[in-house]
Amino acid sequence: MKDPLLVSFYLYFALLLIQMVNPEGANMAGWFIFIRVFFRNMLFVYLGLHVFNNLQDVRNFFKFWIVICTLAAIYACIQQWHGLLPYELSFMAKYPKKFNTTIILSGIRIFSFMSDAASFGIIMACNIVICMILLTAKINVLSLWKKISLIFIIIFHTLALGYSGTRTGYVMLPAGLLIFFMANLQKRNTILIAIAFGFCSLVILFGPFHSNPTIVRVRTAFLGKQDASMDVRDNNRHHIQPYIYEHPIGGGLMTTGGNALIFHPGHPLSNFQTDNGYLRAVLETGWLGMLLVAANYFYLIQIAVVNYFKLKNEIDKLLMIGIAAAVFEMALAQYAQDAATLVESSIMLNAFASIAIKIKYLYALNTQS
Repeated sequence: MKDPLLVSFYLYFALLLIQMVNPEGANMAGWFIFIRVFFRNMLFVYLGLHVFNNLQDVRNFFKFWIVICTLAAIYACIQQWHGLLPYELSFMAKYPKKFNTTIILSGIRIFSFMSDAASFGIIMACNIVICMILLTAKINVLSLWKKISLIFIIIFHTLALGYSGTRTGYVMLPAGLLIFFMANLQKRNTILIAIAFGFCSLVILFGPFHSNPTIVRVRTAFLGKQDASMDVRDNNRHHIQPYIYEHPIGGGLMTTGGNALIFHPGHPLSNFQTDNGYLRAVLETGWLGMLLVAANYFYLIQIAVVNYFKLKNEIDKLLMIGIAAAVFEMALAQYAQDAATLVESSIMLNAFASIAIKIKYLYALNTQS
């Protein structure tokens, strides 16, 4: 009851209870759907707190996570190189609305065996940073063949991220590595990784590659001029600001986007496309809701960083700073889209939360190795 991260969860739940009587929009059916997702996340955190009983459990989880995500990355490369399988194309044709952002001018955004391309790209971006951080371990801690394996894993993940067409994921990479570089600039391996990453980035951004659609899309995330879609989003945010100021507890749950057309037809926010996790939070739950969402990210990053400096084993330290970097990436991704509510990314985020909390009380507070 005293942990700040868990307290922020409790306060957010209390705010959701208040939304049941929000005069601007209180629909019990929509409220139950929203609260179901919240309970799913909290249940996952609760299970994690009981599953991760020591640091070996954490290492085993990361082995499993990296392996299954590598399989997803390899399958994404197969989809890109050989095309989607017939049943995948049939599914896309049967449910076109589910894939309206998957087909773009440069081709099909690859989604592997995850729910959509955006979720897949976000997972790949987080894993690339975690694997690059593990690559900085000393050779006597992480053997040479394991480092070679990590290099191949990073290559497949990077290709998969490029094929996903998730521009948010492209921007997440340098942001996540920034956290790690700031904490480890005094180490030689960190400097080498930073130089290698910087060199590869410059080659991709300014190299003589002008016909590859994947590289062109990566460049537009960093060098492209502001397009019409960005102008529309900025105009929408400016237009909705008076509503935010006038409604301190928001307009109610499920009152934005397409959900409002189902649960709140005629609502002022009906069919308003937020394209932003923080904007959705402030519109539906008010300033307090947005601050609590931001507090969740802040406290999770803080706990992971403290664990990093408290633990003694190098691999455990790198896993903790990897969690901090990945969560920081997710916090940044929330500005571009509602990333944390996607199924796969929420599983990752909640697993990281339970790991950080459990390790804090098992090891970090006791300064044990």
